[in-house]
Amino acid sequence: MEVLNIGVDLGATAKHKAEVVNSEGKKICPSVSIPGTKEGFDMLRENVAKRGGQEIKLCFICQPMSMSWFPLAEYARRHGDEIMRERAWESHALVKYYSRHSKSGKLDAKALALMPVVNNGSVE
Repeated sequence: MEVLNIGVDLGATAKHKAEVVNSEGKKICPSVSIPGTKEGFDMLRENVAKRGGQEIKLCFICQPMSMSWFPLAEYARRHGDEIMRERAWESHALVKYYSRHSKSGKLDAKALALMPVVNNGSVE
């Protein structure tokens, strides 16, 4: 079973940005913006299933900012997926590596998705 990493830059009031990569860091599908609702998470799951096949496990990676991560964690657990909470300073260092002069949720989501690849699966 293949594990797909989904980096989610959580938006407190805006939509979440999501980036999906495989275990080697290869992008699986286009980046998406989704609402932080069950319907938004279902849309993301369907989009990933179309491109990743049926024998996949999802690993959602996010920074636990306020309580905006909680609905995602509950959704992941209900579907048998993993949820990983990443330390802000680690993902910030990877974002800084990708772009020194721009800040975007898309870059944050990409960095979060790549953390298990960069850290060799040692994300807590």
